[in-house]
Amino acid sequence: MVFEVLKKSGEVIKTQPPVELLEEEQFDQQFTVTMVTTESSEEIKKKT
Repeated sequence: MVFEVLKKSGEVIKTQPPVELLEEEQFDQQFTVTMVTTESSEEIKKKT
């Protein structure tokens, strides 16, 4: 899952919907993540 890649790529600060719903895959087709990372967005996109 994309969220697992994000967690491995940096520190997830906030998600919308909450993490619990993401992990249970109870969300629509979109979600928002605020995170801190040293990787570029291009590097993270390659992993997903």
